[in-house]
Amino acid sequence: MTGIEIIKNLCKERGISIARLEKELGYGNGSLAKSKAIKADRLKKIADYFGVSMELLLPDDKKVFAPHSEDISTAEIAFMIASHEELMELFKEAVKAPKSNILVACDLLKSLAARCNIYS
Repeated sequence: MTGIEIIKNLCKERGISIARLEKELGYGNGSLAKSKAIKADRLKKIADYFGVSMELLLPDDKKVFAPHSEDISTAEIAFMIASHEELMELFKEAVKAPKSNILVACDLLKSLAARCNIYS
């Protein structure tokens, strides 16, 4: 099932139209239905609107993350990775690496992000 199909099902379950959802969230008419992929910020807004996790809205082919964590930041990170083909490939390769290498890579990325004022 695609992300938009999941959203349409949620709309149907809640008795609202996709057009109403778009209007209530401030999106243009038909903007969701015409989307091939929904950006993370929009998906977050939709998830918040329905009171569900972003993971629930992921297309079936992107549900490679099993944690279903209550920690929203984990869900957001999982979604961001799954939403970008290049990051998904990197993730698939990274999970094959020894844990020690992954920890070193995480430390290096945190250090780089801190220097770029991206991560605090």
